[in-house]
Amino acid sequence: MEGIKPKRDVSLDVARGMAIALVVFLHVFESYTYDWPTVTHNWYWVGIHQFAMPLFIFISGYLAYAKLDLKMIQRRAWQLLPPYLVWSIIYYFVFSYVIQLFHLRSNLFKNLAYDIWTLNPSSFWFFPVLLALCVILYLTRGKLWLTLLTLLGFYGLSQVPWPGSVGGIHIPDTHWFSALAWFLPFFALGYFIAKYKEKLYRLRYIKWACLAAFPVFFILAGNLNYNELIHSWASVSMSGWYIGAGFYMFGMGLVGIGAALAVSDLIARVAGVRWVFQYLGAISLGVFCTHSLFRTIGFGSGLGRVFLTTLIDLVLSAALVWVLQKSRITNFLLLGGGLKSLQRKTTPDKPRLVKAQKEHEPG
Repeated sequence: MEGIKPKRDVSLDVARGMAIALVVFLHVFESYTYDWPTVTHNWYWVGIHQFAMPLFIFISGYLAYAKLDLKMIQRRAWQLLPPYLVWSIIYYFVFSYVIQLFHLRSNLFKNLAYDIWTLNPSSFWFFPVLLALCVILYLTRGKLWLTLLTLLGFYGLSQVPWPGSVGGIHIPDTHWFSALAWFLPFFALGYFIAKYKEKLYRLRYIKWACLAAFPVFFILAGNLNYNELIHSWASVSMSGWYIGAGFYMFGMGLVGIGAALAVSDLIARVAGVRWVFQYLGAISLGVFCTHSLFRTIGFGSGLGRVFLTTLIDLVLSAALVWVLQKSRITNFLLLGGGLKSLQRKTTPDKPRLVKAQKEHEPG
């Protein structure tokens, strides 16, 4: 299935840079706030959390329309799965064992395999979920009604009370289904906006309306509990609070995406700032892989420490990505360079080539 390749939009690269900066900020904040209920009650954490990753997913869906075929899915698999597996193993041993002074648990490899399958290791669940979203849109052939039907199916599967085991075989939790049910609307939205871009041209100003509405949604985050929000959208309960909170979650995601795209348009007009976010957007996958290594490096206290550590984390991650890109192997295994990164770059010696051509020309 092939679409019309969308014209490259610098503001999308800037928006992706904004998204990775926000994700790093959230993870740094979580690292300094060890009490999880305190994190989930924090108004700016809840507000940013609702649209930072959906923004990533939306942009991926928008760009996927260019050429969503089997070759593209194969290319994405080679890009996403190697770093997912390698980094999952690295973080599993570093954070589960090395930091705990090698207090190894039993069933070492069984636990590792279970964590990888159930999307548990660190924040790398994003990689297989993104690949699965590409596969879903390919299988639905880009048809809106079939995509909506698939979404309802994943939502239904996320409600199934899976047993702990059947016949001695362990049945994993439903994080796969809930993650796909949550992110598929944003991925599909980006895809269909790219598909019907010309017909939706008159709606291009809606992002500025989202920017105006964003403060209202953001303020509402101060009165909501993230854990209760998660329960609300994943619940079949029909109570008014749950329905309202569920609509808020998706509404905050959509409004946040629109607001981020509007801000990225403004940033794209300022050369220096544009370059910074554009560069972060270009290496966002690598920063996503490496930023957890530096998210506790900082000093000071309070929110200022979080901002400072976020800045340090982004700089060090970008530097590490630059170093890892020098090797084809590390670029492939750790940064999602894909099979293309393993190919040896060869540039012909033009003067010799021209000379050789002249020598073989008939006299």
